[in-house]
Amino acid sequence: MPGDFIFRMVLGHLVGDYFLQNNWMALNKKNRFLPCFIHCILYTFSICLFIINEFRMQKINTMVLIATGIFLSHFLIDYTNIVDRYLGWIGGRSWKNTENLIRKLVNIYSPHICIAYAAIVSTVVDNTLHLMLMYFLFTFTIQF
Repeated sequence: MPGDFIFRMVLGHLVGDYFLQNNWMALNKKNRFLPCFIHCILYTFSICLFIINEFRMQKINTMVLIATGIFLSHFLIDYTNIVDRYLGWIGGRSWKNTENLIRKLVNIYSPHICIAYAAIVSTVVDNTLHLMLMYFLFTFTIQF
């Protein structure tokens, strides 16, 4: 996978996941279908816009497969608690583990620090999962 393509894929991810996501989408995508659906449509559009050059060399069914894969994988991650469940499974800083940690260490650590750290860890795991799935999707569908 050429470096320029990876850069454009990551840039499309950042634009779609942060630049185009408003507060309504971010706060409601875990518990309401419509905000998550709209966010994932914008996200998929952003990725496709940044990698349009590779699409020109592919068949239409490959392009549809890629766009569908981007949308579905992003929807699955954003609408479910898969990131938090994964972090809980490995003993990482999931939200549930952080709540328990705050109860235990209330006099030692600031709850704000624990929550901020959990948010950072959760965001990094979320982004890593999105990028890994896109990498595998592109690796098996686009012929470079």
